[in-house]
Amino acid sequence: MAMKLTREADYAVRVVLDLAEHAGRGPVRSADIARRQLIPRPFLTKVVQALARQGYMRTHRGVRGGVTLTRRPREITMRAVVEAIEGPFRLNRCVAGSGECPLERRCPAHPVWRRLQALMLRELDRITFERLRRSSRRRGRA
Repeated sequence: MAMKLTREADYAVRVVLDLAEHAGRGPVRSADIARRQLIPRPFLTKVVQALARQGYMRTHRGVRGGVTLTRRPREITMRAVVEAIEGPFRLNRCVAGSGECPLERRCPAHPVWRRLQALMLRELDRITFERLRRSSRRRGRA
């Protein structure tokens, strides 16, 4: 089985990126996000609710309603969004904390998993939605 993010985490990244691309223009209709990002409405609702609970976005009711980010795209990292949906990112259970794995002290793979975990978290922390938005515009997707 391949290591991969859940569908919800992937959708969450796409939703925040869509909102980052429309930041400063007022609420974005959920139907528009769903259409542009190819996200089924039930998944979109679930993701928006989770991200709103974590304080990354706000929902607005009414005719001019929709969704807005509560932070600037440069202040939101991929790690923050993924962890808002998935919980703390763990490459392997043995990197969750001391004592999680009975073989931790003698396992030759343990230091490798810890190094890979640190690299992954550093990279996810380094990538902001402002950076993704600029990259998307350079590719002609805005």
